[in-house]
This record gives sequence, structure tokens and C-alpha cells, in this order.
Amino acid sequence: MIREAVGIAFDGVASRDLSMPIDRFAANRWSTVYVGRGEGAVHGFDPLRRFEVARTLSTLMRPAVVVVPGGFDWRSLAGNEAVLEALRRSATSGAYVIGVSTGALVVAAAGLLGDRHATGHWLALDDLAALGAVVDHDPLVRSGKVFTASGALAALDAVDTIVAEVLWGREVAPVE
Repeated sequence: MIREAVGIAFDGVASRDLSMPIDRFAANRWSTVYVGRGEGAVHGFDPLRRFEVARTLSTLMRPAVVVVPGGFDWRSLAGNEAVLEALRRSATSGAYVIGVSTGALVVAAAGLLGDRHATGHWLALDDLAALGAVVDHDPLVRSGKVFTASGALAALDAVDTIVAEVLWGREVAPVE
């Protein structure tokens, strides 16, 4: 398996939701890249940060992991068929998907959480349920190869689980 983790970057992205999981993959010697609707700089918040988008979603091949962060523009992503199709295509090809905070809503809009347990930002749990997910209040929820996290810190546990599974070649039980 190619060890590539991609993070979807967009203006108004919650910087930590994107950078913390991607940096953790990089620290484990994975190839990482920011992808988006277009190439170039996008600006996040909390803290203010700039991300360089190296590839567009339309050129997304077969990454091992796709990180979908939260942010102010999640509704635009959830309504963008190119974004949703890229997520579906990645999941169908066997990629892990991590929806962080309101990024879980984008994952749900792509149809990857229908009738599955999921979590996300606490203020958006009703929206998550409306998109067909079964809301869970745990900070990290796993459904097959799809993880949803309430925030960036919880997403780090998903990263560690994925890295271990790829390294050992089998599913790893979560630590209780």
C-alpha cells in the first residue's frame, strides 16, 4: 500500500483539524499533500495559517488516507459534487477516511455514513443525524475504514490506529 495521506484544504479550514493529522502522518514517514478545489494558497483559522494546495481533487488518485477537516466552509464542500465524488472514489478504492469536527458532515454528505455510527463537532450533531448518521457522543468513532472525530486531538487516535494497521497489515482493536 502506498503510504500517502491527503488533507482537503479550503479557505476557512479549521487549521488544527487539517494540520494535526497530516503532520502526524508525516512524522510517521508517510507522504502527505494538501488537495483542494484548485491549486495555490488557502487560508485557515485557529490559528491563522496558510496551506499550499499542491493538487486538485480531480487529480486525486488512490491515497491511503483522506483527511476531511472542519471549518467555516463545510457546507460548500458538502454541496460540491466534485468533493463528494472524490471522497466516494477514494473510499471505494480502499482508502481510510477521517472526518474531523464538521468535516464529518462532508463525509456524511458523500454517503459514507448512512446508518453508521459517527461523531463530529458538538454543535453540528443534529446536522449529522439529518444526513443519515447515527450520532454517537464519543470523541472518536470508527465504522470500517471511516473514522469521525469530534476534533483534532481525537483525530490523532485515528491516525495512530491507521498507521499501526498499515504497518502490521491487520485491523487493530481500539485502546479502551
